[in-house]
Amino acid sequence: MINLSIPSVYIKGYEKARAVNPQLAEKYIEQTTIGDPPADAIIDALALYDPGDRNRLIKAAMQQERGGGGGMRLGFSGIFSTA
Repeated sequence: MINLSIPSVYIKGYEKARAVNPQLAEKYIEQTTIGDPPADAIIDALALYDPGDRNRLIKAAMQQERGGGGGMRLGFSGIFSTA
């Protein structure tokens, strides 16, 4: 078993999943605990806005992504550079 720091809300489900498929359960937790510094920076930046502005920024980034922009991160970087 991999020594992972499991978020407390996952513990019961993780125990059930391990009983069925230990390797898959461990892989799932491993993937959910991988850091994503660029995404973390976006979340931190969005926290500075009030909910209405935050929703507007998220919608604008999603629209850029749908237009073939190259992903949410690029959409957000484009919006934050012009906001």
